[in-house]
Amino acid sequence: MRVAPVAASPLQERVEGTGVVEARSSAEIRPEASGPLAAVAFRDGEKVRKGQVLARLRDEDARAQLAEAEARLALAQNELQRAEALFGRNNASQADVDRARADRDLAAAQTARARETLRRTVIVAPFDGTADRRMVAPGEVVAPATVVTRLESLDDLAVDLSLPEGDVAAVAVGQAARIAVDALPGQVFEGEVSFVGPRVSAATRTVPVRVSLPGGGALRPGLTARISIVTRTVPDALLVPTEAIVESDKGPGAYVVGPDGKATLRPVETGTRLADRVRVVSGLSPGDAVVVEGLVKLRPGATVRIVDGGAGGPPQAAGAPGEGASR
Repeated sequence: MRVAPVAASPLQERVEGTGVVEARSSAEIRPEASGPLAAVAFRDGEKVRKGQVLARLRDEDARAQLAEAEARLALAQNELQRAEALFGRNNASQADVDRARADRDLAAAQTARARETLRRTVIVAPFDGTADRRMVAPGEVVAPATVVTRLESLDDLAVDLSLPEGDVAAVAVGQAARIAVDALPGQVFEGEVSFVGPRVSAATRTVPVRVSLPGGGALRPGLTARISIVTRTVPDALLVPTEAIVESDKGPGAYVVGPDGKATLRPVETGTRLADRVRVVSGLSPGDAVVVEGLVKLRPGATVRIVDGGAGGPPQAAGAPGEGASR
C-alpha cells in the first residue's frame, strides 16, 4: 500500500464548456435594391473599412430621376417665393401661398426619395472587417436576397457556450477564461466572461454564456473551442490523489494513518475534481497521511506502518502482523 501526505496548495477552481468561435460583428452583405451590377470593388479576403464601397449597381436611371426631382424642387421653390411676394402686395390669396408651399414640400419629398434610390445603388461595408470571397460579378443582376459577400470582424471575437444550471452560480461577468482549439494545438488564448444569460432554458436546463477574446491572431470564426473559466482561486486548498477517496453508502471518505499506525476511515467533503486529484473541503488537515493504494484490503482500525518508498518514491504503508492488520 502507498500513502500520500495531505498538503495545502493554491487551486484555481474552473468551470469548463465547449463552444464555437464567432465574430461579434458578422454580416452577410446584400444589396438594398435590384438591378445589374456595374462594379465589384473589393478582393477576396480584403480588409475593408466602415463605409468603404464594396459594389455598385448601374445608377443611370436613379441619377436621372434625381435630376428630374431636383429640377421640380427648384421650380416649386420659385413658385412659392412668387406666391409669397404676390400675397405681400395683396395680389394673391393665402390659399395660393398654401398651395405653392404644399407643392414645394411634395417636390422636396420626391427629391429625398430619389436621393435614397441613388444611395441604394451603392453597397458599402457597415463596419471594419475582412471580406469573404466575392459571390457576385459585374453584369450580374442582383436583388436584396443576393449575397455579395460575408463580412467578419476578426478583431472582436467571442465564444458562445451553454453551461449547466449548477455551474452558473459560480460564473460572473469579468472572470478570466482560457480558450483552446483543437485546430491550433499547444496554443492557449486568454479572454473573459462578457455575458451570462438571465434565464435558464426549460428544455436543456442550461444558461447561455459568452466569452469575449481579442482578435488579430490565429483564431477564426467557426472553430470549435474548449473554454475554461476561472471562477475563484483558493490559496490553501487541500488536494489528495483521486485514488484516496473511498465511496460508500455514507458518502466519501479517506483512510488516514495516525501516529499509532492505525488506519481510520474519516468522512470527507469533496469539491473540485482535477485530472488526478480531488479537493477536500473538510475532513482532512495538512500533514495527514492518506492511503492511496491497497484500499480493497484495508479495513478501519487496521494497523499499518510507514516505510520508505525508495529513492524519489512515495512513502509506503505495509500491514503489520497481528489481528486486524491489513494484508
